[in-house]
Amino acid sequence: MFSEQIKLTQRRLAQLMDDTLYPQGSFCAEIASLVKSRPDISDYTLSEIEELTGKQGYPTLVAILRLSMPPYRLFETTFELPSKEGTPLTFSLSQYQTCVLCGGLKTTEGEYIDVETINREATVHIHVNRR
Repeated sequence: MFSEQIKLTQRRLAQLMDDTLYPQGSFCAEIASLVKSRPDISDYTLSEIEELTGKQGYPTLVAILRLSMPPYRLFETTFELPSKEGTPLTFSLSQYQTCVLCGGLKTTEGEYIDVETINREATVHIHVNRR
């Protein structure tokens, strides 16, 4: 009896946390539910998420970025930009945040890439953090 009460309390706490982190009706909740309903898939691109949700553009990117940061950390998001040398440039979410704040970033070769180019040409890779 006692262990059943503990399990019930744990389930209620887990549901409360889910409801707090992913409020009903929000686009973030829709994406989180979509990803949770597909436990066999752990990697997506932004384009795939847009296709699955039927919503495109800036709101989808914002939702993905929000779910990649605390307190959510549902995703580990990276950006891949094709380069002239053939080896794509890959950078993390924190590097992207710095890029947005500074208007661009310098590559190791010294080339400056502005944030508009990154937003237009980069492929956003999303890895689902399973807990």
